[in-house]
Amino acid sequence: MCLPNFQRFEIIRKDNPIVGYRSWYVNIKEPKLKSTNQDFIWKEKVGPVKVTARNSGFYSYNNNNYNNNYNYYNYHVAGIIHQYGKVAIHEIGYRSQYAKIIKLFTIKESDAKSSPEFIQWISKFNELIRSFGIETVHYQDFVESENGKNL
Repeated sequence: MCLPNFQRFEIIRKDNPIVGYRSWYVNIKEPKLKSTNQDFIWKEKVGPVKVTARNSGFYSYNNNNYNNNYNYYNYHVAGIIHQYGKVAIHEIGYRSQYAKIIKLFTIKESDAKSSPEFIQWISKFNELIRSFGIETVHYQDFVESENGKNL
């Protein structure tokens, strides 16, 4: 996926990273965090990759609500990453040389109002997300905390 409206390159230090939001695809039979647009399996930290003005590097959006990318029904997992190294700044997001997964979003079961089967599905989904060994936060808590400022 090529992010539109390239603005500039910046060198971002690892100790002062850019915060980005992205989603991954998870296959229940083979639980790995896979890029949604490339044949790439994510680990907690990835990189380096070459970053140019077009379609290279690890991308993220600069707004956690952009394009409603958090579709839990199709086993898409959303989360927060830190990006650093050579970074291409775009109007709606970033492409970076390095990326590190900081948190994955889970679903707050107590907020769900549905059938017992769906509540059970949420529980299994959250269990799967926690199995990656990466810190998690309920998406609802994240939004209520002004996008993670108090977490």
